[in-house]
Amino acid sequence: GTKTRKYRWKQGILPDPHLSVSPPSVPTNTGNMGTSQPLANGVSGCPASPGKPCQLYYPGLYTGGIDGKLSTPVFMPGIYYIQSSKGMTCAANCDMYMATGFTDTGANTTATGWTGNALFYNTGPSGNPSNAGAFNLGANGSINLVGSPASSSYKGILFFQDRSSQANSHSLGGGGGMTLVGAIY
Repeated sequence: GTKTRKYRWKQGILPDPHLSVSPPSVPTNTGNMGTSQPLANGVSGCPASPGKPCQLYYPGLYTGGIDGKLSTPVFMPGIYYIQSSKGMTCAANCDMYMATGFTDTGANTTATGWTGNALFYNTGPSGNPSNAGAFNLGANGSINLVGSPASSSYKGILFFQDRSSQANSHSLGGGGGMTLVGAIY
């Protein structure tokens, strides 16, 4: 056309779309929060014939990390606050799923009624929060996880790494099937 185009030098990078999202508060575990228990095959999101035994995980504070090695973690809706240098691991044919038939009504979410949604917040130990572990998910398993509702204050985030943590090399994949719905932040 007839218009002269101009190059705009140093326009800056895209601003952080989640800068206004505050990390969740450290939960005070009550009841089953921050624990897991065996789950029967074919119940609440556990496959009818899982490769490894199912474990039902409850939202809450996990000071030892979350390790699904040689198991099938099934996560209830809510916030999983990982306060550990171990982070979250799914190795050795581990499968991970969202639990079905539950709605989170716990105080650990800012919006109750999360159905089939989770937020995994990863920070280091309380004395050294910058020493957060990594998200290492894969190793020939199936992983199907759904992040926080887009309408919540966590804006659809699935994995939220502490902003002050040291650089980490996260690993997502490794020969299995993976469906992650939500932001990795």
